[in-house]
Amino acid sequence: MALPRLALGFVLGVKGFGGVFSILARTASRELSGALDMVREPIQIPPTDVSQEHCDFYLGNYMRAFNQLEIQLMGLFTKLLDAPDQAAHIVFHSGINAQTMREIIVALARLRLGDSDFRKVESLMLGAVKKAVTKRNRLVHGQWQLALKMKPKQDGQPPIAETASWQRLYVPTDPYVYQQMFGKPPNAKVRAAHVFSIKDIQNAAQDTADLAARIKNLLEGLVLRPYIPPQPVF
Repeated sequence: MALPRLALGFVLGVKGFGGVFSILARTASRELSGALDMVREPIQIPPTDVSQEHCDFYLGNYMRAFNQLEIQLMGLFTKLLDAPDQAAHIVFHSGINAQTMREIIVALARLRLGDSDFRKVESLMLGAVKKAVTKRNRLVHGQWQLALKMKPKQDGQPPIAETASWQRLYVPTDPYVYQQMFGKPPNAKVRAAHVFSIKDIQNAAQDTADLAARIKNLLEGLVLRPYIPPQPVF
């Protein structure tokens, strides 16, 4: 019986890249689970696509880009609040969650900006920034795993992986989403939102840096309207 072509494994024991690994697969597929009963013996794994040190480098590079985004968001908040920098810094870093801070920024933008600039800020906060924060949470709170592409099982031979690639996996807490990720067949769109290859992480870093630059450019052109207290409507 041939092994499944792809097994998602968490590394439990490492004896060197290119050597022998022991893995425990995470799956919701009974067929895959049954097949993995055959591979309780060590699997021969080729050299991984990148080293563990490179995994840390790419994730760290992404976090550096996200920090630039946070800096620009704080700058936008500071301008819209129209308060001393230190006061705005205290409020921004007071533990307000990301969603609430986006809502505050949108509310301040409605109060202090003209219609055109307000729509730009609102679109960013409810669109690109919201998506960027969601991806950040999944990358930061995820875990590294090896994705193994298995060779067909040969009688009398140990299981052999054809390729071994590091991925960052965020396990969803919603059972329905989990089933979509690991079911048969898996939902490719849901999986892509929770499993990130090294290339995905590189792209995310660039996208986040580009978003920070967009906010910086927008911020430089914003002109605040005078604050006018809301008037009752008769």
